[in-house]
Amino acid sequence: MEKIFDSIKSKLPIITIIILVLPLCMCADYTDTVKKMDSFVTAHIFTMGRNQEVLPPDPENTGPSCSCGKKFKESAFMTMSASDGSEENGFNASSVLTDSLIKEKNVKAKYRPGEVIVKFRNGGMALRSYNSIKQKGFPNSKTIISGKKSSITRKVILDKAMTVEKAMAELSKDPDVEYVQPNYIYRASAIPDDYEFTSQWGLRNTGQTVDERTGTAGYDINASAAWDTATNCSNVIVAVLDSGVNYTHRDLADNMWDGAACVDEGGNPMGGCLHGYDFVEKDKDPRDMLGHGTHVAGIIGARGNDGNRITGVCWNARIMAVRVLDVSGEGTTADIVSGIQFAINNGAKVINASWGDTEYDQVLYDAIKEARDDGVLFIASAGNNQSDNDTYPHYPSSFDLENIISVGAMDQDGLLAYFSCYGPTTVDIVAPGANILSDYPAQIVDTPEYFSTWHRGPGWEYEVIWSSIPGGYWGYYGELINYDTHNNTNSHAYRVFDLTVNNPDYITLMHSRWKYYLQDGVNFVHLVYDTDGHRPDNILGTMSKDVYFYAYDLTPYATSNTSIGFKFVTTTVIPNEGLTISPFVISRWYYYNNATACLYQEGTSMAAPFVSGAAALVWAANPGLTYNQVKSKLLNGARVNANLDNKIAGNRMLDVAGALSAAP
Repeated sequence: MEKIFDSIKSKLPIITIIILVLPLCMCADYTDTVKKMDSFVTAHIFTMGRNQEVLPPDPENTGPSCSCGKKFKESAFMTMSASDGSEENGFNASSVLTDSLIKEKNVKAKYRPGEVIVKFRNGGMALRSYNSIKQKGFPNSKTIISGKKSSITRKVILDKAMTVEKAMAELSKDPDVEYVQPNYIYRASAIPDDYEFTSQWGLRNTGQTVDERTGTAGYDINASAAWDTATNCSNVIVAVLDSGVNYTHRDLADNMWDGAACVDEGGNPMGGCLHGYDFVEKDKDPRDMLGHGTHVAGIIGARGNDGNRITGVCWNARIMAVRVLDVSGEGTTADIVSGIQFAINNGAKVINASWGDTEYDQVLYDAIKEARDDGVLFIASAGNNQSDNDTYPHYPSSFDLENIISVGAMDQDGLLAYFSCYGPTTVDIVAPGANILSDYPAQIVDTPEYFSTWHRGPGWEYEVIWSSIPGGYWGYYGELINYDTHNNTNSHAYRVFDLTVNNPDYITLMHSRWKYYLQDGVNFVHLVYDTDGHRPDNILGTMSKDVYFYAYDLTPYATSNTSIGFKFVTTTVIPNEGLTISPFVISRWYYYNNATACLYQEGTSMAAPFVSGAAALVWAANPGLTYNQVKSKLLNGARVNANLDNKIAGNRMLDVAGALSAAP
């Protein structure tokens, strides 16, 4: 992989885009700082941090159990059936979809065809009324439930030609009948057997404790009810424009777009793609080397009810992996626009964009407009700046385009997540975005670095503090400091690492906790490396005052004798200037087929894919709808959440079941 620093230097004067994720494991405050560099704007990514340990499946965990049912009030009930009598209960499976109210293909019957329930005005008159009814064309009956003598419920075998509507019309004319209704069917809400489904509170919130956080029951996307109607959205391609996807992950491998007949952004045949395309490295392998895109893809379409770890909103899906973000989580206008065009040309109906920035980008606007003209729905995260997008727009979510749905994040208590942007006119809906469990691309071994054994040149000191580090760990940790020292150009602090241990597939260095006392343009620090164990001088990147997060690919420099360090540079004497470097993490990534890695993350990045999955499910169930109609169903079917008052348009909270049944 191309070095990040060199890659950034080579970019055209275009806007870079940041991913919108707040990993739980970081326990860090997130800022969205923008720094002018020469003639282009760069927005630095939010902290990614260390990944949680991945546990093997628990063979004894068989998933959640459930019970259901409905008790009728004591009264005189009669159940009537229009069966041929071949089954004692009067239910003929072959006739389930014959009733005029249940004609739509692949939709489960909501009541027993040919059966109705009758409540009489006076329970004591039930027998008389029943005899009267027999004379009206309902000749055969059998008592199936006996209660009080004055209250009798019967199942009546009706003429085959008698429909529910006709029976209800006839019986409602009887003065002894208080009401008549269908014999509704109640089903256990669909619960997948994926063994960590109970930790996916965004899909089904029972008030359970998830990763040491306890929520409030009912604040979820109502997925279980939706799954009673539909679970399969494999006829709708969802493009994940992100850091790539681990297409070999056990939860995702069967739900990936195959790309066998893919074309490029110009519409030219490419001879097949491996589930998508990588616009960062310009090749056909969109493998995720950050983790963000795989996490997003898992929320949309992790294989459901297959006994693996989690499930997505769609149990069966077609995920197109379009890599437009590099290892640091940054992507350029050029790459993203190319990715949008690729998605359009290859049949994507939904594009998920869990990234953004505060700079208006006309080229990006035009690309999303073109997607609109091609009937594509664009789901965009609203941002993590805690700001009002009505006043301070966030793009692309704030573009005024009909095919965009802007998504904020809520927590387990149904509150607007502390980090989420909002906007009563510009943010359309919220979805779960805090403490979200989803797929991760690889098994990872982390090495936090505390600097105690580092070679330190003039001006560098070592101190121990009580603090947090990437991974959300609190304790006493070592920091590297160079404070109130001047003119110490080329003063190094470094350590030699063996990066070849256990032959990792990929190695990253991530850092998120700079403490700055720097003056821009006067003081700065180089991250440096060498592969010979000597004092490092080759520059990986230059950090200045505004950098909050950085991530680098160390794979090209993986030797048994790799030196990594920092070089502090000052050009003048300034009192009270310098820096403190908190612990960073070197992560060794191990990819393998059928990986089962998962972790918790949070951000509006996690909220957007819930809406993307819902959009795909709605579209799959209604393939003739336009993007505007799908959007309308998502917004019209949302639940009102009073916690969102004056924060989100219509106080809307995503409800997938509501969207499926809502008017377009």
